[in-house]
Amino acid sequence: MRFSDIPGHEKIKKELISLVEKDRIPHTMLFTGPKGNGKLALALSFASFLQCNGDKNEDKCSNCIACKKTDKLIHPDISFMLPTVSIDNKSMPSSAFLTHWREFVTANPFVDIVDWMKFINAENRQANISKVSIDELLHTFSYEIREGNKKIAIIWNAELMGKEGNRILKLIEEPPKDSIIILIADDTSKVLPTILSRCQIIKTPPFSDEELLDYANANGPIDNIKQIVSIAEGNIITLNTLIREGEKDYFSDLLNWLRICYQGKTAELVGFSDVFSKYSKNDQKYFFRYGLSFLEQVLKSSYLPREEIKLLDSEYESMLKIRKILDEDKISAIVEDFSTNIRYLERNANAKILALDSSLTVFKILRSSV
Repeated sequence: MRFSDIPGHEKIKKELISLVEKDRIPHTMLFTGPKGNGKLALALSFASFLQCNGDKNEDKCSNCIACKKTDKLIHPDISFMLPTVSIDNKSMPSSAFLTHWREFVTANPFVDIVDWMKFINAENRQANISKVSIDELLHTFSYEIREGNKKIAIIWNAELMGKEGNRILKLIEEPPKDSIIILIADDTSKVLPTILSRCQIIKTPPFSDEELLDYANANGPIDNIKQIVSIAEGNIITLNTLIREGEKDYFSDLLNWLRICYQGKTAELVGFSDVFSKYSKNDQKYFFRYGLSFLEQVLKSSYLPREEIKLLDSEYESMLKIRKILDEDKISAIVEDFSTNIRYLERNANAKILALDSSLTVFKILRSSV
């Protein structure tokens, strides 16, 4: 994994490279921030950069033996501690899933725990970083460096250690020479304070729309990419999911639905709820997420010039017509309804009933002053 494989985050990349150049690498680091912000990819790239033995300036060389091994996640001086599940009621160490992990991450480093659980066929099970995984890591760090420049541990989803995380405190406080522990966590509030206080925090923000656009278009243009990017909201995992599932025209669907809601014809409202219930679960949520993004642009269009509005020309013209029947109070009420719908869908609400209820709610909002 190279820094150049990650879109944007140039400031963080430069800071990490500077730590190496100035020989000021902290013994314990925590990459954190919202889901889908590329923190696992950054941690992998940093570990690879540390082990590189070739000519490196702003990135690893990718040609030396160390780079070839880190690319395959088989470098003997980089250990991984992962969320695992029990097998036959027996807690399993990270090493039991290492083959799966290598296949999983080398295919796509922009992943989360949900993707991992699907990959290991454990979607409906509880994952954690078990005591046996932590003991395994401690045992690994009792050995000398084999061939690398550093001995590195990458702990993915570190918040899943729970109270067992206290077992690595001594390793953090008295690390072996030339060793680095890299933790990765979405939610630092779930990381033990005793660990958190001993880490140098690397806060990773969401990707910008421009960074996601460049990343998405790297393999060729995508017709509705601006819609997709607006729904992704800086989350590269969501972006990849949307691209993988097809180029659905959320704008046309939303525009048609708002028209139906405004007219308030019962048969059409019921018809939409039938169609909506047949959307994939992701598309159901993304429909309302796009709606939120679109309404944000409607609000901005009253105060900002055209070039600041993130809509295609065809979408912009339609938006101007819709704006005539939407004041700030109506937009606020619809935003609240959309946000509620997303929360309910994440809890597996009945999509058909939810769509019909939302249609009636939006009808009342749109016609409230008519």
